[in-house]
Amino acid sequence: MTDVIRRYAWALVATFATIACGDLQPAADATVAHDAAEPDGTAADASVADAGVRDDAAAGDAAVPPSTVHRAIVNLRPAFTDFSDLEPWIEGISHIRVWGGSRGMATYPTEEAVPLVLLPTPNLYSVVQDSEIDAILALQRLRGVRVVYAVNINDTLDNQRAFVVRLLTAGVDLAMLEMGNEIYLTKYRSGDTSALGVTRVWTKEQYVDEILDVWIPSFADFDLPMYIVAASHGGGTTPGDAIRIAWNETLRTALVTRPDRVDGVTFHRYAGVGTANPFEEEISSADFAFLGTFGDLPIAVTESGYYFATPSEEALDAAAAFWSAFRAALKPSDLFGVHLMYLRPGATGGSDSGSDSALALYDEHGRTAVGDRFDRWLTTGE
Repeated sequence: MTDVIRRYAWALVATFATIACGDLQPAADATVAHDAAEPDGTAADASVADAGVRDDAAAGDAAVPPSTVHRAIVNLRPAFTDFSDLEPWIEGISHIRVWGGSRGMATYPTEEAVPLVLLPTPNLYSVVQDSEIDAILALQRLRGVRVVYAVNINDTLDNQRAFVVRLLTAGVDLAMLEMGNEIYLTKYRSGDTSALGVTRVWTKEQYVDEILDVWIPSFADFDLPMYIVAASHGGGTTPGDAIRIAWNETLRTALVTRPDRVDGVTFHRYAGVGTANPFEEEISSADFAFLGTFGDLPIAVTESGYYFATPSEEALDAAAAFWSAFRAALKPSDLFGVHLMYLRPGATGGSDSGSDSALALYDEHGRTAVGDRFDRWLTTGE
């Protein structure tokens, strides 16, 4: 059975199982495409991610299962996921974030939208298929999750507005819009178009001028919470820290004269054992002071993860301690999540720091050891 057929079959099963239970009603215009194909490319997301949204109705509140202490949003790449493997389900997952981090910045709504600079390298971009939206809808019905959309700001404003309309019309329950993904990374500052998710140079000043002053006002009529991308750092001890602190200060200063422009900020944070990159995040740091940069502005942690070499009991307990420390550093109204929902067969992914195989909650065999430990943490807080 091919991956496409399995995803198609899962979507049908999930849809009809939900209808049969009488829990949720199908959207009138939610259909399953018969001709979908997996997007070109096998490059995995270079970021480490999972997500959270403000714990209130304005940010898209979702019910917290009574058996859980915490809830979380998890990054999901629909085209790279066999949804039939997402068993047993982790009840504390209340939101999903699509289309992933760097992969999301390389995913376009149509073939025509793909920038010319990417066309010679098919593995550096993906095109959304109707079957992916159908699978999201099925997961939404079956599990009650809501959706965080990380807007691809490499695309044109008109294309992304049209895509949000496409999602809403299909029945996708959008909880918030996140304006981009990790635009503070070196690959964006240098405009390295050989890297996944990069089509141009992005500076902190351009992000303010284009996203805060043009894109966000243009999305206001959707009446959806909009979050901008802030940067975590280890306290200012590396070149990467200095770059990230400057990024945050530029955003913070801009918001002084635009106090009502955004609903919150997103952060990503990584920790654990891996290869240090002085120009990116210091994963050995336990400093969460960056969370106070924007005062009382709501925070959504839309990516985080703890790297280790093997999933020993000690390593998994260290990951849980990281989740607890991060959660404790957030405001009660903020949410926290981890990367990654699913690691497809043969993929390792990851960043300079480590492999996504240490982070995935599910793989082709079902729930992973990380998934089991995260489920326990969400359920008990320990």
